[in-house]
Amino acid sequence: MIKDPKKYLKISESERKRYLKKLTYKESAAITEAMMSSMILRDLKSSSKKQYPRALYLTLRKDSL
Repeated sequence: MIKDPKKYLKISESERKRYLKKLTYKESAAITEAMMSSMILRDLKSSSKKQYPRALYLTLRKDSL
């Protein structure tokens, strides 16, 4: 249970900054890529299920061959 929300926010923010400073470029790129790809997939799912973007269709078709 959090007894002092201000103190908790201050500590969690400092931990977050420490973690971000330790990230390598490769790790940062992987996290960014994962976030971007999940947002893109969410957008694709919300669009018409019968029509896919041409590039996605070709990529999926190429992988299945």
